[in-house]
Amino acid sequence: MRPIRSNRREWLLRLIAAACARSSQGAWRQQKVPPLWRESPFSELSSLLTPTRQFFLRSHLSYPQLDLSGWELTVDGRVQQPLKLNFAQLSQFNSETRRVTFECSGNPPGGGLISTADWRGTRLQAILERAGVLPGAQEIVFEGADFGIDEAENIPLVYSRSIPLEKALADETMVAWEMNGEALPWEHGFPARVIVPGYYAMSHVKWLTRIRVLDRPYRGFYMVKRYFTARRVESTGEFEIRPELKMKLKSQIARPLHGEQIASESTIVTGAAWAGDGIVGRVEVSTDGGASWVVAELMDKPQSYSWVRWRHRWTPAHNGAHTVVCRAFDDRGGTQPERADPTVINRYGNNWYHRIDLMVRRG
Repeated sequence: MRPIRSNRREWLLRLIAAACARSSQGAWRQQKVPPLWRESPFSELSSLLTPTRQFFLRSHLSYPQLDLSGWELTVDGRVQQPLKLNFAQLSQFNSETRRVTFECSGNPPGGGLISTADWRGTRLQAILERAGVLPGAQEIVFEGADFGIDEAENIPLVYSRSIPLEKALADETMVAWEMNGEALPWEHGFPARVIVPGYYAMSHVKWLTRIRVLDRPYRGFYMVKRYFTARRVESTGEFEIRPELKMKLKSQIARPLHGEQIASESTIVTGAAWAGDGIVGRVEVSTDGGASWVVAELMDKPQSYSWVRWRHRWTPAHNGAHTVVCRAFDDRGGTQPERADPTVINRYGNNWYHRIDLMVRRG
């Protein structure tokens, strides 16, 4: 897969055209704010749901302020009947609520770019069925209303990502308009966003305005210039490039914190684990740097698309330095890698063991 190449003037003309079209609808006004970046305080993990105010944020472009009076969702491309749905029409579809864990594909072991919420909306398959997907369709492209200048390459962009048609038609994939029982907050994609359970967060496109059905792979900027894994093939020395889509099996320690000093006779090590579209089978904890392992207690019933909390009561055998490590296993026999893959030259899908160092000083 080669990086997308596009004439800068063409990009600018497309950006201006999109801006004029949306402005004429009165659907948005662009906010002069930098890309959003806020980690969730993973160390405060206490329930299955992340409070909305603590849910992590990540965006690349200045975000828009949309209003319902002018907002429309366009569905076009390889369809029998293109659609334009206002919010009232969208909300008339049958709705359901799903609990889904989001993780940024760049989240490091122990990082805060991970959160879980309840999302209410309608199945994307229902919208696509009304439009009538034509034979030969391969991918579904989601386009948001956020646009601007890329933070690294200084070119104008509209945010968009694609997923395979099969995933778009799966029961779990949604267009959502509520988060944790309330209307989507502005910064989380009001009035509607995509929910793709089991996929990394960049596929859950916010401020959704367009759904396109394509008969070919989509080669947009955020598919081929961002969020891909570049792996060196040892036999040839060449690089294999693949877009990051599916979340990987992973576990993290929430408490104690790295560098913390433990003074009590015993402490409870807590955290969470998730397996994308799989199910967490068990979590193991080591308090001696990986030399020996014990099975942690799962605090919740494991399920697809959502994390499960775990805990382990630990009574240190001696004072001094300790390294605590966690690892998860899924219901298919998979496990986390111990360390980062040395053949990968960029860092997405970072799911190797999470390790913290502690000092025990009792008495």
